[in-house]
Amino acid sequence: MAIVSQHDDLHAWAVRKELTDHRGMESHIVPSDRLADSGGLAWADSGDGSRPTLPTLGGESLDVGRIDALWFRRGHVFQTADPIPGDSVSGDPVSTEVIDNNSSWALLGVLLGSFTGRWVSDPWATRAAESKVLQLKVAREAGLRVPRTLISNEPGEVRRFCAQLGGRVVVKAVRASRRTPLLTQRLRPEHLESDDRIRLCPAIYQECVPGRRHLRVHVFGDRVLAVAIESPNLDWRPDLDFSCRRYRLDDELDAQLRQVVRALRLRMGVIDLKFDGDVPVWLEINPQGQFLFAEGLTGAPLRAAMADLLYAEAQAAAAASGAADRSVPCGP
Repeated sequence: MAIVSQHDDLHAWAVRKELTDHRGMESHIVPSDRLADSGGLAWADSGDGSRPTLPTLGGESLDVGRIDALWFRRGHVFQTADPIPGDSVSGDPVSTEVIDNNSSWALLGVLLGSFTGRWVSDPWATRAAESKVLQLKVAREAGLRVPRTLISNEPGEVRRFCAQLGGRVVVKAVRASRRTPLLTQRLRPEHLESDDRIRLCPAIYQECVPGRRHLRVHVFGDRVLAVAIESPNLDWRPDLDFSCRRYRLDDELDAQLRQVVRALRLRMGVIDLKFDGDVPVWLEINPQGQFLFAEGLTGAPLRAAMADLLYAEAQAAAAASGAADRSVPCGP
């Protein structure tokens, strides 16, 4: 089992410990942000029998062919290597971007070209599932209520949409910054004052769902675990001083959310909804969302559920590999 993430990712460390201590599974963390420090990444198309390898936090070179399941949690990240003393190039912004891009794409390329086990989740499916447009389409097709939404940078369209909703609108980024979190905001009059600012880039303008009752739903394979959050904040993420408890989904909602995850070709996902009265309203899914804070606040066994999924995926991959090996003729 291998987990691709930053070297200090608490989720990676916690799930790895769960796998090793309670399931006896060999598990490694591949530090996606420290490839420059660790070395150990290699892939060759040379015909000499060399095998592709990845670096681990333990300092080993991990044979990609030995990995049965891969939790591709954080692959496209910034490198954290210190500038080389006396080297004026390594600290240059353009050089830094080249290093970051080459590191993340080399890592992904080695895996796409060599890894034959189970992904959690497939990186192309994850990338597609990050699209808010696709999320809304799939959620609606699953029978979920979705808020009225406009994605645009056309000033006239934006103003008409906001007027139709009486200004009861929230504004979101289509894709957040990798360096600075961007929170959901209520629409303010100044947001609509400047044509130039609206045109600068498309944004999500969405019907504001009233109330303070939120759902955070964790889907790990076939297991679904939800927590209810009571918060007056539109975006509760910056302030964890709220009421949080385990929540049992009804069968219909449970089935709808499973359908969304399957339709997006994901093996896991963390889903945010909000109640409008008694009706749950879809907000979004994060294909690799955070879940340890919800376990800490409620005691829900989320870390164990994630480890169970990875263990099952690795077992299935190993069994499939063994069956394939047994089916190969051994002689004439």
